[in-house]
Amino acid sequence: MPKIIFQITSIIFLLLLLSCGKIDEKESIDRSGSLTTTIHNLEKQTGDCSTEDLGNCAIIQIEYIEVFYDENPTVQGKINSRLNNELLKPIGAEKSNDTFEDVMLVFLAEYKNFKKDFPESKQHWKLERIVTELFNDNNIFSCEVFEYSYLGGAHPNSYSKFVNFDLSTGDELKLEDILIEGYLEKINIVGEKIFRQTNEIEPNKNLTEAGYWFDNNMFSINNNFTVDENGMTFYYNNYEITAYAFGPTDLFIPYNRINDLIKPDGLLGGFYID
Repeated sequence: MPKIIFQITSIIFLLLLLSCGKIDEKESIDRSGSLTTTIHNLEKQTGDCSTEDLGNCAIIQIEYIEVFYDENPTVQGKINSRLNNELLKPIGAEKSNDTFEDVMLVFLAEYKNFKKDFPESKQHWKLERIVTELFNDNNIFSCEVFEYSYLGGAHPNSYSKFVNFDLSTGDELKLEDILIEGYLEKINIVGEKIFRQTNEIEPNKNLTEAGYWFDNNMFSINNNFTVDENGMTFYYNNYEITAYAFGPTDLFIPYNRINDLIKPDGLLGGFYID
């Protein structure tokens, strides 16, 4: 009898693995002492996704984190809402989504409509939306919101957005919250030096001639940034400052290069280096 029960249990487990929709959860390591996160994985598919060569499949995966912050439930709610709103953005059509289930069903419905209109087309669609925890210290909580999509065409597309939170308020951090007034001109000078060194561009070489696009051919940081205990990273997505073939570009500026720009009483003050 125990052998039969084991066989039945194994069959049920395999059927669950092969089902079209699946949910997985995993709790992360608590690094802050109070703020914890749980990772949720959602997936749905339609068609035969056993191999991409079949060209008759659409699959969508959403991986998101749920924040738990007992010290301040209001902050917890603000962070979860902000991150979820990024994942609930419309796909293609401008129809809003209320739940992750809506996002997945809309994506699969668009694929089915496409196959109705072009039944002979060999298409394998894929969409991933993933939130990853990057940093959780010094009252700062930082995440990356990543999207990968392939809907046919010459190549897939991807996009990363960084979101940083002040754990005392739950508000999203902006550069002016952590850097002194008038920081932009000075940080652009430092950033350009590092940018040229990293990408092996001579000091006097025109940035456009080097293959990079900046307004008026003047280097500038953007607002897509994250922080850690060592410095700030600015991230430029595909097509933002250079051709797709060169991929995304990231620029790391260590704190010891911008000490005079850091607000001593701000959230980066704990990393301030004299």
